[in-house]
Amino acid sequence: MKITIIRPEENLVEKAGEILLSAGSLADNIIVFPGKRPAHFLRRYLAGKRGAAMPAPVITSMDGFIDLAAEELGIKGKEASPLDLAEVLYGRLKNELCSIIARNPEELTLDYFLPWALKLTGDFEELKIELKTQKDLSGYDSILPKDLRSESYIKKFESFSRLYGDFYKELEKEKLLTRSGKYARVAAGIEQLDLKRFENIIFAGLFGLSNAEKVILKHLSAKGARIILEPGPGIEEQFAFLGGIPAARPPGRPALHFYKASDTHGEIFKLAEIFAAGPSASSSSAPLSLSNPPVLQSSSPLHDVIVLPEAQTLFPLIENVLAAAGDFNISMGYPLAATPVYALLDALGDLLDKKNEAGYFAPNYLKFVFHPYIKNIYLRGSAEPSRVIFQTVEEHLSSRMNKYITLKEIEEDVLLLKEAAAKLKDYGEKLGPADIKAHLAAIHGTLISPFEDIKKIAGFSSKLLDFISYISENSTAQLHPHWAPFVEKTIEHIIELKNSRLSGESFASPDGYFKFFKTFIQGANYPFPGTPLKGLQVLGFLETRGLKFNRVYFMDANSDILPSARKEDTILSYFVRESLGLSTYKTRERISRYYFSTLVSGAKEAHIFYKDSADKERSPFVEKLIWDLERERNKPEESEVHLRIDFSQTEPKAVSKSPELAAALKAGEFSPSAIDTYLNCGLQYYYHYALRLSEKSEISDDVEQRDIGTIVHEVLENFFKARTGKPLKILDGDYARIIEQAGRVFDERLKGHNAGFEYLIKRQTERRLRDILDYHRDSLPGITILDCEPKLTAELTTKYGPVKLKGRADRVDDRGGIIHILDYKTGVTASVPNWQKFDLGAREDWPATLKSTQLPFYILAYLAGNKCAEARNMDASLMLLGAENITEETLYKERYKKTPDRTAVFGTYKAAITALIEEILDPALPFNPPPDEKPCAFCSFKNLCGRQWVD
Repeated sequence: MKITIIRPEENLVEKAGEILLSAGSLADNIIVFPGKRPAHFLRRYLAGKRGAAMPAPVITSMDGFIDLAAEELGIKGKEASPLDLAEVLYGRLKNELCSIIARNPEELTLDYFLPWALKLTGDFEELKIELKTQKDLSGYDSILPKDLRSESYIKKFESFSRLYGDFYKELEKEKLLTRSGKYARVAAGIEQLDLKRFENIIFAGLFGLSNAEKVILKHLSAKGARIILEPGPGIEEQFAFLGGIPAARPPGRPALHFYKASDTHGEIFKLAEIFAAGPSASSSSAPLSLSNPPVLQSSSPLHDVIVLPEAQTLFPLIENVLAAAGDFNISMGYPLAATPVYALLDALGDLLDKKNEAGYFAPNYLKFVFHPYIKNIYLRGSAEPSRVIFQTVEEHLSSRMNKYITLKEIEEDVLLLKEAAAKLKDYGEKLGPADIKAHLAAIHGTLISPFEDIKKIAGFSSKLLDFISYISENSTAQLHPHWAPFVEKTIEHIIELKNSRLSGESFASPDGYFKFFKTFIQGANYPFPGTPLKGLQVLGFLETRGLKFNRVYFMDANSDILPSARKEDTILSYFVRESLGLSTYKTRERISRYYFSTLVSGAKEAHIFYKDSADKERSPFVEKLIWDLERERNKPEESEVHLRIDFSQTEPKAVSKSPELAAALKAGEFSPSAIDTYLNCGLQYYYHYALRLSEKSEISDDVEQRDIGTIVHEVLENFFKARTGKPLKILDGDYARIIEQAGRVFDERLKGHNAGFEYLIKRQTERRLRDILDYHRDSLPGITILDCEPKLTAELTTKYGPVKLKGRADRVDDRGGIIHILDYKTGVTASVPNWQKFDLGAREDWPATLKSTQLPFYILAYLAGNKCAEARNMDASLMLLGAENITEETLYKERYKKTPDRTAVFGTYKAAITALIEEILDPALPFNPPPDEKPCAFCSFKNLCGRQWVD
């Protein structure tokens, strides 16, 4: 038995290389590492030593060795994919499976089944590689703890053990091979394995071993195979099955540098600073500038490594560090579920998922078409037209209350097509409405409509392949970084799906296929190959096994990542797994601790980065390093990463009026909302009404408050318009009539209102409409409605000449000889002037005392259009429909048992409106920000003026 534990300062790859170079013929040797990455380093080492072409030894991973051994032993069969294994369970062992998961076989749909199948086959494969038999499982109930030894649990476990045995019998019948099955069969036949042709058989850098691997290793080591190990925590315990191993020298300790940052960005910027300054400046704690990130010096040599245990850090690293690093290699798995290709297919699945008889859900449609691969589909050789077209579509959909729309409605919206053509003309594109319609129809017909009718999984897979092919050939996708490798890997999995034994199965609806696909692809990774070997190494954590570097930069060393905090995706409890010798979180922690220790202790310098925040703690492995230093009375070198960010704010500046702007303002019309905007903030008026800027209207997933208000206003207008000109009397039949009218408005404006959230909104609206009728019956009996939705216009004399006023009220009533103008508010509060506190001479108090000019404006405009009306016989109010109890806030309401002189009070209000308009028109008076920041909290323009911090 030849077991060597190398010294901490030695290099495992070079140690193995020395043995190979001393052999008679390199080609007659085989060396096995835990993974594939060390093979590249070993080949480089051998080539450097020999300096010429040479016959290569067999250099492989443990999985590769098992494949070679299986071939030597005559173990044959088709490699079974996870879907093939799922089909065996679903097609042949469904009844047994259902007894474990407590489901009726007739109710077990394929989309519900697949997650269970992946859990079960994962458990079975673990049991198999640990060489557990059905007999081992069937006698297990005797060692169960009392709290688990119930009749139902034992029955389920018996079903589990029986299914385990039947599962591998079925695989044998079908001549299907699994990874664990090969390991188990090689372990069973290891004594027949003839490897005499190899001068040296070397196993190097192994640690976490299954029972099957232990059997194989024990037999081969007894036959003369060499085992080379690195010193580290747990090494003696891990290889105790060999009857003892040589004592290992304590691992060394490199120069340790620790960096704590608030987030990934801080880690990346600090790493970039270290590379830019060179190793000697690594301990600097100077603040970093976001606006001027460091530029890296010359490329790092091959003996430097950046370790990424968290794949999501890779692309920030590529953009901010590797872009200036010269030569580098990346070798790690990147989840396909985090790629733009997957995001596009996910958006397509969401689009199909929420489709109903009313059409597609508009927010999901926009999410799909605004994916970069869709919005950049070429039209006449350019991607620009598609972006303009879909921006126009978004504007139209955002202005609609209805959240559902059909593809045909979009394609045949004449106004949309004309607006898109007009915008494209401004960009110099000669495309007419017919061209735009054809383009939309082609995209819809090629990328969406085919998925409305799917027959089987094979057909679904073919449609996905056609979808990707169209995107690849007709959009800018090929210009995007990593499109080719990510899409190639995705296509591989789609083809696997198409050719799997489940290809003939089907789902009840299109969304079932997409849910199935998402479950299937969740664990898939794109393996960055990391060849040819050169420059700075960027490796996943497990890719560092068996490798030695001078400088290690270890990112994301937090407790939720190192070791991984994820739970096993299994149906077996922790107690059962531990008792059966299956992996648990303790196993993962033990393996991670060993490889982290060998990596760090083998380096000359180790730079360890981690996040420090309320929900992030540094890894216990890092805690151990720091504790060891402190125990030896060495102060850890820990730098806190600070980003230099300027949070200083300047006060908003007033905007002066040019002669052209002053003339344009005078030529315009003034509404009550415009005057109220100026009353609250001159700058807001300038941005919205002078520059005509407005916040981008975005479509919401849910019905918004403004949409509910529009529906209620329309229903009330229709109801009360039919009752104008006569005393209002609410009859019992009116309640049914207003609900019927509401139903018609909902049908027209809000498709799909008979289910889901829209249905709840509809029922709430119906209840509120009944409350409104109750209020009119109880509080406003005998009033006469004179008009609904009247336009109110007037001309107001100012010192700058006459100006035009325009507005629209919801209703005009005759309430006992008083002309009463009414406006509905779906909110719970109202801004009504306080006639008692309002002082025309105290301009600075107007926002608090005048509050709003809306109701005085209505009276002013009504008097201008109705010469017989008098201010003393007028009033106005806001009806609060959103309050718990419907109420009205009137303009001239009694305050402290006092009533106003309506003519006099109206005169002051008219004077205030005139003064506000004259301020707007005054060319010498700039548009000023408000002294009080309160109006800024909900202002759409606060980012422009500099008060974005107000909330």
